[in-house]
Amino acid sequence: MTIEVQNTAGLIPYAVRIEEIIKDALKEIEGKLSLGAVQVVVKETEHPDNLKDIGGVGGYCPNGKLVELSVDVNNPLFQKSWEQLIRRSLLHELHHAARRQVGIATGESSFLECLFSEGLADHFVYDITGTKPVWVIDLEKEARADLLERAKEIFNQPVTDKLYNDWFIEGSKELNIPHWAGYALGYKLVNDYLVKHPDNSAVSLVSTPVSAII
Repeated sequence: MTIEVQNTAGLIPYAVRIEEIIKDALKEIEGKLSLGAVQVVVKETEHPDNLKDIGGVGGYCPNGKLVELSVDVNNPLFQKSWEQLIRRSLLHELHHAARRQVGIATGESSFLECLFSEGLADHFVYDITGTKPVWVIDLEKEARADLLERAKEIFNQPVTDKLYNDWFIEGSKELNIPHWAGYALGYKLVNDYLVKHPDNSAVSLVSTPVSAII
């Protein structure tokens, strides 16, 4: 594992503690999550508006060897709880990295695979921290059921930038999709599966593609 906290003005006051948080998280999941070598890079974001609703910390896992955390140190929520935000985002992305390392394309496969992979990553965060990421929103039962039925119609479609943006990021007024709806649905799908299969967990399913589950 390698850790790089970029040496920029905004991050300098946090750099030592950020590296400690990352090392502690890696120790915490050692022996729990099967994870090969990963480079963790922390940098100041160039697009703070993208992080304004999630506390100023966003994560990205483009492949099984790299996790990037983007930070807006000026976000008011970051100032209040930045250590927890970094820890949760890191754990979420490390689960993605572990899944990618076994060949599961978490964000480039089907919509269903993306939903389930996001749900697994968020359950992993909950299992470790006892809290859910802020993007796992609570949907009203009827709204969730309606969204799930609509999602089922496109389960097998590939994930495009627009589809991902509509379902996981900004939402869509035109399609009546609230922002972050995909995370909520993914979490629900995984939770329903785990209730029926209590011997499984976000860790035990990390190397299992959704096609073998649903």
